[in-house]
Amino acid sequence: MNPINRDAIIKAYPLDVYLKAQGVELVRDGKELSCRCLFHDDKHPSMGVNVEKGVWRCRSGSCGGGTVIDLLMRQSGMKCKDAMHKLALDAKLISKDDYEKPRKVASYEYKDAHGRSVMKVDRIECGDRKKFAQWHEAENGQRVNSVEGITRVLYRMERWAGKAEVALAEGEKNVEALERLGYDATCNPG
Repeated sequence: MNPINRDAIIKAYPLDVYLKAQGVELVRDGKELSCRCLFHDDKHPSMGVNVEKGVWRCRSGSCGGGTVIDLLMRQSGMKCKDAMHKLALDAKLISKDDYEKPRKVASYEYKDAHGRSVMKVDRIECGDRKKFAQWHEAENGQRVNSVEGITRVLYRMERWAGKAEVALAEGEKNVEALERLGYDATCNPG
C-alpha cells in the first residue's frame, strides 16, 4: 500500500480549485485570494487563501486556518486521518482496495520483569478501523494466535520493574510516547 503523503494531498488539492469546486467565489486580494468565511456569518470576505503556500485562514481570528486537510476536517467534523484518507482516495493517490486491505502497522512485545518474552500484540488497521491480535510463541517457535493459558504481564515491565512510580497509559502507543518524554510507563494488554 502506498503510504498517505500529506504533501502529495495538498499538492493534489490546490485550495482555490478545492473551494471553487464547492461553489465558493474567490476574489484577488493582493497576493492572496479572499472569500466569505465558510464557518461564520460573513458579510465581507474574511477568509484569506494563499495558493502558493497552500493555506487558508480566517482573518476574523475565530475560525482558524490551515491546509485543505484542515478545511475538510473543519467542514465535515472528520478526524485528520479520515480526512487525509478521503482526499487521498478522491485524488487517486491510494486505491480503495489498498485502503481497505488489513495491514499490520505495529507490533508490541510484552516481557516479564527478567526480559523474557511472554506475548505479543499486533496492531492491524483496515481502512479507518483498527484491531489488535494477541499471540505468543510456542516452545517450538511457532506462532500461537491466542494468549489463553499465558500469565499476562504489563507492557514494558522489564524496563520499570522495582521502580516506585510508573505512569499508566491507555495503549502501547501512548506508553511509547511517554517513554520518549522520559517517563516510565505501562499499560495492560487488551
